[in-house]
Amino acid sequence: MSKQILSEEFRRMQKLAGIITENEDWDKENWLLHNDGIDYKGKIKDIVDMAKKKYREVDIELSKIGKSPIYDKDNIKRASKADYTKFPIVAVDLGTNGVGVLDGNHRVFQARKDKKTKLKGYLIPLEDIEEYRI
Repeated sequence: MSKQILSEEFRRMQKLAGIITENEDWDKENWLLHNDGIDYKGKIKDIVDMAKKKYREVDIELSKIGKSPIYDKDNIKRASKADYTKFPIVAVDLGTNGVGVLDGNHRVFQARKDKKTKLKGYLIPLEDIEEYRI
């Protein structure tokens, strides 16, 4: 067996044993954005790292963010554990189209459920994600 297969199997066993959770795999997850007929895609870890290096944390109005995804029971449970007070979202300024969330949809969902009007986050200009255009 290759090292990669063994590593993946080890992580799967850790998840089954409850040692790590799905959220700890966020560095392997992708974000996807569709805006004006153009798609953008990248690794969550990469966009979070870029946002933290290039931008300062700001208040983002929830009213400018589009509707939250429709979640099933498991995702609602995951969203209820999302700590929007501790972890800022990463979003992109879409101009007249509002704000798109690249990382933090569960936090946005929970903040709305808690009747919040804004969240802390990094707001990236649309032109700065051009390299992620697909």
